[in-house]
Amino acid sequence: MTKKWDELVGNPEVMGEMEKKRWDELEPILRELLTELRKNGKLETVYLPVEIEGLRVIVQTLKDCSSNYNLLLHVSDNSKDNYKAFLKAIQPFGFDERLAFHLFIEVAIVATVVTCEMFRTLLLFHSKGLDPQLSFGSLLKRLEKSDGAPSAVAKLRPYVDLQLRNALAHGLVGAEAKKIVLYKNSKFEVLDKLDLPEFTIRSKLQNVLAHCFITVINAKKREGLLI
Repeated sequence: MTKKWDELVGNPEVMGEMEKKRWDELEPILRELLTELRKNGKLETVYLPVEIEGLRVIVQTLKDCSSNYNLLLHVSDNSKDNYKAFLKAIQPFGFDERLAFHLFIEVAIVATVVTCEMFRTLLLFHSKGLDPQLSFGSLLKRLEKSDGAPSAVAKLRPYVDLQLRNALAHGLVGAEAKKIVLYKNSKFEVLDKLDLPEFTIRSKLQNVLAHCFITVINAKKREGLLI
C-alpha cells in the first residue's frame, strides 16, 4: 500500500474515555481473530493490486464520513451560541431547525452504516474461501460455526450492534419528537427510541470497532503475520 493504515485511521488517543475503554476491550479480541484465522488456514495472503487500491479508497471514505460526523457533533456540543451560528449560516440555503436536526441524523446514519460495513468488508477481505458478498450476520455465523475463528467471533459478538446496523441499512429509522426511532421490521415493531446523544454513543462504539480493527491489521502486518 502507498499509505500506512495508521495514517488513515488517526490517533486513538484523541478518543473519549468510553471509546478508549471499548478500544481496550476490543483490541485483544481482534488480535485473536486474525491469529485464529491464520492458525486455521483461513487468512488470505494473496491480494491483487486492484483489491488493495479499492480497500484504500473505501478506508479514505470512512475517514471522510467520520470527519464530517465529528464536525457536525462539535457544532452541537460546543455551545448554544455555536449551534445558533450554524443554523443562521445554513438558513439562506433553505435549512430550518427541523431540517438541521435531520441533517445531523442523516450524516450519523451514513457514517454508522459505512463504519459497520467497513468492519464486514475488512473481515471478508482478510478471510479465505468465503463468498465476498456475505451479509454481516451470515459472515459471523460462518466464521463461528466453521473452523474459521469460532472462539474469537463468540467473544466479538457482544460488541457488534447488528440490530442498529440492520435498522439503519434497511431504512427502518425515523425521527419523532426529537427522538430517533429504530424499527425491527416492515411491520414497524419498535426496536428502540433514542435521543441524539444515545444514538451517538451507539454509533460511535461501532466506529471504534472498525478503527480498532484497521489498527490491529496494521500492527499484525508490522509483526509479519500479514502481508
